[in-house]
Amino acid sequence: TQRWKFIEQSDGTYKISPASNSNYFMAAGDISSTADQDLEIRTAQSNGSDMWVLITEKDISLVALPEAYDRTSFFYDVIYDMSDIGYDDYYENSDTISRGATSGELVCRMATSKITVIRTHGNQTEITTSDGTLSRNDILDLHSHIFDASELIIYGACLTGKDREGASNLVNATHAQGNAIVIGFEKEVFSNEVNKWCSAFFEALSNGNSVEGACHAADEYIEDTWYDPNHPEYDIRTDSWYIAGSSSTTFT
Repeated sequence: TQRWKFIEQSDGTYKISPASNSNYFMAAGDISSTADQDLEIRTAQSNGSDMWVLITEKDISLVALPEAYDRTSFFYDVIYDMSDIGYDDYYENSDTISRGATSGELVCRMATSKITVIRTHGNQTEITTSDGTLSRNDILDLHSHIFDASELIIYGACLTGKDREGASNLVNATHAQGNAIVIGFEKEVFSNEVNKWCSAFFEALSNGNSVEGACHAADEYIEDTWYDPNHPEYDIRTDSWYIAGSSSTTFT
């Protein structure tokens, strides 16, 4: 009764069955409730309550929603730069080999990784996931300390930091649920622009810059490589990024 079999399913989830009876599985109690849930042992369920995602703790998780846009070319820049300061254990998915992540998987990544970068579509109150969206209300419904183990979360998506401090945006909601520093963008941003910005940001972070200093360094890099004088509204500079949390933190 205390020995368990982990049975992988076709979608990558697992069913967990006691060795004493293979007709029963570990299941979440009331999965429609936002309250804390009990575990139960049940026969096979049709509502997904007995299908589990196994996620190990990582230094860095890099997640992109698969699409025609390039959202992953900077991943190995991040891995290379941060490994220099001891962030060696990483998870990354690629739009060529993965379906992306569900909202539940993203929450698990953010909760179990020191640094998480998410590249997808977004607006002020939600980002796109492989099964729909992850919204600020979804985040606020989680346990109030769920992101306490996280050090930095970056939403590489449009408008997630819109209206900045005090606003009902995704960045503020995420920061409210733990100690993580959370960064998002106040404006609409291009995919390649964010890729370049993230590469420069993590290079500066690994060189000893504070979080805010790394943001400014990334801005300067964008100014040199991206700025279009005919469309200044698309310039990622002018403090388009917004930081919730301690912007003076360094990672070395």
